[in-house]
Amino acid sequence: MSTRLFMLVIHVKDIKSMVAFYRDVLGFETDWDGKGSWAEFRNRGIFFAMYDRAALEEHFATLTWPSGPNGTFSLAIDLPRFREVDALFERAVAGGATPIGLPEGPKEYGLAMRAAWIADPEGNLIEICSWNGKYDEEGNLR
Repeated sequence: MSTRLFMLVIHVKDIKSMVAFYRDVLGFETDWDGKGSWAEFRNRGIFFAMYDRAALEEHFATLTWPSGPNGTFSLAIDLPRFREVDALFERAVAGGATPIGLPEGPKEYGLAMRAAWIADPEGNLIEICSWNGKYDEEGNLR
C-alpha cells in the first residue's frame, strides 16, 4: 500500500474574505458562490478547499485555533519563473498578506530556487517559490 495525500482543507474564521484572498490575490480558481461553509478550488495534484471553522466546531467538542502568523503548516505555491515570485509576493502583500522571513521579500537559494514567505490574512504560512523551469507541472525533473 502506498499512502498519499488526497485533500488539503484550510479551516478559516472568515470564509468570504479568505476565498476572496486566495481567488483574487493568489489566483486560485473557484466556483464558490459566497454561500455555505465549504469552498473548493481548482488545483492540479491535490484537492484544495476551505471550511468555515464555526461549521466545523459543530462536529467536535473542543478545538483550538492559532492566531496571527503561525507555523502549524505551510502551503507552497510553485511558479514557472523567478520573476513571477516577485510579482505574486508584491500582489499578495498589497492584497492583505503579511511578509514573513528574514529578510522580508523574495531571495534566491543557491542557483536553483527563488522564494518568498507570506502569511495569509488569517496567519497561515505560504511559500511562493520557483525552480525557474527545472520541474514540469507534475513535479518531474525536466
